[in-house]
Amino acid sequence: MSYSTCTTTFRREVLQVAGFDFRHFTHLYRTKQGNTYHFCYDYGYLLLEDEKVLVVNWQPYMEK
Repeated sequence: MSYSTCTTTFRREVLQVAGFDFRHFTHLYRTKQGNTYHFCYDYGYLLLEDEKVLVVNWQPYMEK
């Protein structure tokens, strides 16, 4: 099964200046590798090294 993925990486500061508040999220998704994504409805983020943030959209396989 193929899923369309949409991801992009930002510096944390760019999102904060744009008004994004990292304290607000609707749910969490934990991967088998132990990463925790914070989601606000259909969009989520993963905090990376060097103050970077990976932004992703919710995928059907995450329901499991």
